[in-house]
Amino acid sequence: MASQMIIKASKITACKECGSTALTWQTSIINRSDVQQGRLNTRDVECVFFLGCDDCSETLTMVSADKVAGLMNAQVGQDLASDCEALRSQLFELVTLGFNMVGASGAKRKQHTDTLTARLNDLQVQLGTA
Repeated sequence: MASQMIIKASKITACKECGSTALTWQTSIINRSDVQQGRLNTRDVECVFFLGCDDCSETLTMVSADKVAGLMNAQVGQDLASDCEALRSQLFELVTLGFNMVGASGAKRKQHTDTLTARLNDLQVQLGTA
């Protein structure tokens, strides 16, 4: 199952000023209103992510927190679809093993049963239900 979320919020891979590839994402809160500091409400400020160069301090891009959240939600949906497809494939193989058991007898039936049991146990571990 998916364990690491990788989000690409920008295609920038090098600084446009100095060419450095030492880039770092940071966050900041920006006052988007005319309200003075100390009187701000949450509706008056916005969280932004900005990509900066570690070598020359150039700000390369800014991305709103809403866009980052949208990218994260899209990635979760893709990961879920990928996980469902992997499970569907594994379940198909388990059903096929079950059908193979129907016509088998003796040692062959035991082999299919052992394989099916092992695959079911693996699937339980993968799903965290073991």
